[in-house]
Amino acid sequence: MKIQAKSGGNFETHPETSSLIHACIVDVTTPKPVQTDWGVKDKFKIVYESELKDSQGRHFALFSQGYTVSLHEKAALRKDLKKILGRDLTEAEAKEGIEMEDLIGKPVQILVAHEQHDGKTYARIAHLQPDKTDAPHKPSGGFTRERDREAKNAGGATANRAGSGDSERQDWSKVKVHVGKYAGIELGQLDPESADKLWTNWLPTFEANQKPTADDKRLAAALRESRDMVLEALNPAPAAY
Repeated sequence: MKIQAKSGGNFETHPETSSLIHACIVDVTTPKPVQTDWGVKDKFKIVYESELKDSQGRHFALFSQGYTVSLHEKAALRKDLKKILGRDLTEAEAKEGIEMEDLIGKPVQILVAHEQHDGKTYARIAHLQPDKTDAPHKPSGGFTRERDREAKNAGGATANRAGSGDSERQDWSKVKVHVGKYAGIELGQLDPESADKLWTNWLPTFEANQKPTADDKRLAAALRESRDMVLEALNPAPAAY
């Protein structure tokens, strides 16, 4: 499988690895219609969180290319599920289906290589296998699942995560910045460069703060959500398997 690791900004390319590293599955996105050479097909992605972190202390997230919704023995999804599970699907699973939500948190080991294409650097998972070691990587909680982001955007306000200090929380784009020269501006109104400065400079300060305010917590949560959305946008699926 091939996954784009960087297109710009401060999102760093996942480094190549000379040996297996720990990772885990943190998301299975919702199938959405995509135009392909064979017409419109529903496709989705599997998202892996690596044990490795970038220079800002964020775990790298690797997005798979799009899978068609098929468990045929020759389908790309079937082949990668075999690598993730360490076995092929049973006859019943292949016939009746498999619950993809059960993959969330699934530990794996990966080998990452780099490729250059059209002037961009891509990370390629050269090897994928289940992690059967005594110290697998577990989800850090730093990645927001697609369905959670969509639910917030659709509902305007949703039940807040534990520790936020509020009973409800706004759509991330409506959260107002309360620090620096961007104070009073909604996060969704900032240009990418300005938002990038907040991700790079303010978030680490917040994470080191032992007594953040409620406004700090709201802004940090909104910044993480917006960062995840940009990161996914910078990792589009290649044309087809």
